[in-house]
Amino acid sequence: MPSIRAPATKKTTTLTVAIKCRPLTEKERLRSRDIVRVKEDKEVVVLDPDLTKDYLERIQNRTKEKKYSFDYAFGPDCTNLVCDILCNS
Repeated sequence: MPSIRAPATKKTTTLTVAIKCRPLTEKERLRSRDIVRVKEDKEVVVLDPDLTKDYLERIQNRTKEKKYSFDYAFGPDCTNLVCDILCNS
């Protein structure tokens, strides 16, 4: 039976992951729905948009925010040019 194993030589590939948070729409701005924060140009924090769910944290012992890490994280004020320059360097 033929072997289905990968060849002994492995190539290492590096993947750079970047994210750009979009600006709020006018409707979102009017409703004060700014729930995304960029921290230290590498982390994005998404807050719980429903402020009426305070009970969830107590009952389910859950945090109301989610954190995501990237190689680069750009806020809504960053231009596409800055993203292109930093990600291509």
